[in-house]
Parts: sequence; C-alpha cells; structure tokens
Amino acid sequence: MFSYGHKEPYIEQNKKLRHSSNYRAMYFEHNPGLKNKFYFCPYCGKVMWNKDKITIDHIYSVRYVQVRPNLRKRFSELDYGVNSISNLTSCCKRCNSRKGSKGGLWIIRGKYGKYFMSLVRLLMFIGLIAVFILLILQIINYGGVLTWLQQLQ
Repeated sequence: MFSYGHKEPYIEQNKKLRHSSNYRAMYFEHNPGLKNKFYFCPYCGKVMWNKDKITIDHIYSVRYVQVRPNLRKRFSELDYGVNSISNLTSCCKRCNSRKGSKGGLWIIRGKYGKYFMSLVRLLMFIGLIAVFILLILQIINYGGVLTWLQQLQ
C-alpha cells in the first residue's frame, strides 16, 4: 500500500486507472434512464431528470482502485478500466461529494441501490395510498357507527 499523496509510475502510465474525458457521455449513451428522462440516485433514492445536474459516479472510485492491488489488476483487464459502464452510476451531487473515494457500503449501494431504492420508493408510495384508503374507510365507518348509535337511541 502507498499513501494517498503518492502516485506510482504504473498508475500514471496506465490510462485504465485514471478518469477518462468522456466517461459522462459514455454513461448517458449506454444508460438512457427511465423513459429516456429519469435517473435515480442509488445512494439516497432521489429522482433526477436534469442531466446537467446529475453527477456520474465511479462506484469503485478511481482513488480506491489505485490504492488496492487486487482492484488495480481487475480494472486493468477491463476494456475501459475504472471508466467501464459497469463501474459508473448516476447520482446526486450531495451523495457524490459525501461518498468521495470511500468503499464499503457505498460500493454495495452504488451497485444495487438504483434497484433497491426504487423499490423502497414504490413501497412507500403504496404504503401512503394504503394509509389514505384506511383513513377514508375509517371516516366512512365512523359516520356509519354514529348513524347506527343514533338508531339505537
């Protein structure tokens, strides 16, 4: 391992382990989004639609890959290295800055979050509808109970 401030010659020479200039365009070309418009942040579930405000995040950050020999080897073997489509995801600026070059759960959320967070949002929406329906039924039932009590008297 080496410190974050030091760069090895191998990394400097290997373009697959550095940011490319076109990874953002490449991501949007291969990921049109939901209905060619909507993207989801895999970290927080935020829905985004303005491509100018969407950041493209490296799930395994460039720095994270550079300091780990096993990941350097793995990404060096890919056609586009750290800029491969499978290592890119759309995310909101807030989450991208919070993540930085961290790994751990951020990697898991980056890989699976766009599916999981979408499901969570859908379940929350269904739950809100269910609560709304139950409240309406409760109001209707409450009115029915009052009518029934009045008939008893």
